[in-house]
Amino acid sequence: MEYAEYVENGHRIMRNGKKIGWVEGRFMMKTTYDEIEKLMPNVAANIERKLRKVLDE
Repeated sequence: MEYAEYVENGHRIMRNGKKIGWVEGRFMMKTTYDEIEKLMPNVAANIERKLRKVLDE
């Protein structure tokens, strides 16, 4: 968990106190967040439909 931010956002590569490169981020959290955000309207509508059914009974 300590390194999750570096995997997500990328990080520099240091050798002998000098920056020698950069590792690009993998954006796993952002990708997952975007996918879930796309699904949320359908999930919310499904929950609302089921809740109304229960309340009507």
